[in-house]
Amino acid sequence: MFRLLVYLALGYMIWKIVQVVARNMSSSRHNDEDVFANQSPKKPPQMFKDVKDADFEELPPDDKK
Repeated sequence: MFRLLVYLALGYMIWKIVQVVARNMSSSRHNDEDVFANQSPKKPPQMFKDVKDADFEELPPDDKK
């Protein structure tokens, strides 16, 4: 029983250390470079002038009810 508690405490401490290291690595990476620097400029939306409305037909009702 004591051994299980020691393993749980050790696992918890290792998990917290991994979280802190991961957080520090991700924040230092974001501070070094501009996040939006590598993105290409957005294209303006295209305007379509030759769009035609679709023709729809009524479907017969289902008589399977």
